[in-house]
Amino acid sequence: MKKFNKYGAAHKNQLLIDAGMTDLQMISCFYKNEGNDGIGLSNFDPKGAQLILDACVKMHKFATNMIQRGEITIEQYKAELLEQLTTELIPYLKPNRVFRDDAENPSEDKIRARILTYCNIYALEQLGVIQSDEYNGMNYAYAKGNVLATAK
Repeated sequence: MKKFNKYGAAHKNQLLIDAGMTDLQMISCFYKNEGNDGIGLSNFDPKGAQLILDACVKMHKFATNMIQRGEITIEQYKAELLEQLTTELIPYLKPNRVFRDDAENPSEDKIRARILTYCNIYALEQLGVIQSDEYNGMNYAYAKGNVLATAK
């Protein structure tokens, strides 16, 4: 039986949460998916990481509610996520494919593109379109006191 986190969704880092590792310290996302081109984003600010995760969960939940209401099919949702990620977001962010969100002073458009990138990769992973491995998916680092643990 799957455990559920505070968002009501089964989450791959549930064991860390169950062990008391509840303070999100870092979030990162990666997308390469069998190609030579991809992107990797990381946010090492605990507040920023939590805001990004919250945005990912809320956007995915909003879209799945649209699917349940029949406003969009799951196939359309998957296709739109992949198309936006590969044809809009990655090319826009491509000059700095791997960078830390808190290491520069980005424009509002770049911030939006980064958040959408996290959200798209999160949703694609939740939907099983991409499999979490060393090139694809979300990474999380949680802490309890001075102990840090990660989940992929």
